[in-house]
Amino acid sequence: MRLLIDECIDERLRLLFSSHDCQTARFANLAGLKNGRLLKAAEAGGFDVLITVSRRTRSVRCSALLLPAIDRNLGGIHVEHYPRR
Repeated sequence: MRLLIDECIDERLRLLFSSHDCQTARFANLAGLKNGRLLKAAEAGGFDVLITVSRRTRSVRCSALLLPAIDRNLGGIHVEHYPRR
C-alpha cells in the first residue's frame, strides 16, 4: 500500500509504516499543495492513502483518506472515503 503523509504532520510518522511504501509530501514533491489539488496529485501519483490533519476551532483530527482505487480498513484510524467528482 502506498501512503502519503501531508506536510502538516511530523515526517517521523512514516517510520511507523515500515511495511508500506510511505512518503512525505515533501519527498514526493507535493509540498505546498492544499485540499483538492493535493488529493488529485496523490491519486495521480499512485498513492492509496493520504494521511492528514484537520484543524478545527476546538479540536485536531487526524484522518486517513482512502483514494478511490482501494477500500481497506486501517484499524483505529479515522477513515474518510474521498469521493470522485
